[in-house]
Order: sequence, then C-alpha cells, then structure tokens
Amino acid sequence: MDLKKTLMVALTLVAAAWAEEQNKLVHGGPCEKTSHPYQAALYTSGHLLCGGVLIHPQWVLTAAHCKKPKLQVYLGKHNLRQRENSQEQSPVVRAVAHPGYNAATHDQDIMLLRLEYPVKLSEWIQPLPLEKNCLANHTSCHILGWGKTADGE
Repeated sequence: MDLKKTLMVALTLVAAAWAEEQNKLVHGGPCEKTSHPYQAALYTSGHLLCGGVLIHPQWVLTAAHCKKPKLQVYLGKHNLRQRENSQEQSPVVRAVAHPGYNAATHDQDIMLLRLEYPVKLSEWIQPLPLEKNCLANHTSCHILGWGKTADGE
C-alpha cells in the first residue's frame, strides 16, 4: 500500500466513524478471517465503541470522537460474539486526538491510541502495510468494521 492508499484508509475510517452517527452503512458482507489483520475493535465498559487500524505494534489509528476513558483495544478478532485464540487485548495508555479536532463539525476527527505494550504480531495481527513507492498509481479503499450487512440486521 502506498502512502496515498494508507491515508485513504485512515480517512475512510474517520468518515465511516462519523457516518455511524448519521446513517449506518449496510449491505456489506463478511470477509475472510485473516484478510484484514490490522483491523482493531475499540471497547469501553465492555461494549464495542469504534473500529480502528493497527499502524504499528503499539499504535492504533481511529476517530477522535471515539475518545473515552479506559479504552480497550482488541486485535486478531473476527467474531465479536466469542473469545478467539487469535485475539489479543490491550489497554490504551494514551489517546492523542488531532489538535484541531472539532466535535461539533467532526473536522480533523482522527486520533492515535498508544497501547500499553506492543502486540505480538501473527497471521491474525499485523500493522497496515505502508508502500515504500509513493509513485504507485493504484488506489482503493475499504470500509471495515462489524456493522450491519443488511437493513434491520
């Protein structure tokens, strides 16, 4: 993935998080278990709050409006309804929201989360790969999460 693609994924995550408060994205579909090993689930008080993306073994990128006390990050998850051998959990020890974040307008709705300790990388847990060649011409993005796949589901 090139830098442009990485930024597109980050912006897509932010836009998706904001859209969650507006209209839920539907008509998605399931993905293969190891197809997005950088996907993170943010929990607060035992409830799913937001998604994020692992960008370094100790850092997750998410939306600034997801800032809550005592956040927990789960990585290596595929099914939120069960404990999986592939999953790893880490408390957030530092949340760094964009200094220009505006909660009223959602401008600059982006935040970095520092995990208590670096996660163990595996087939199920990997940082989002960064392309070394910034001249790459192809760009695509995905909206990832554990949302609805159809209306009413």
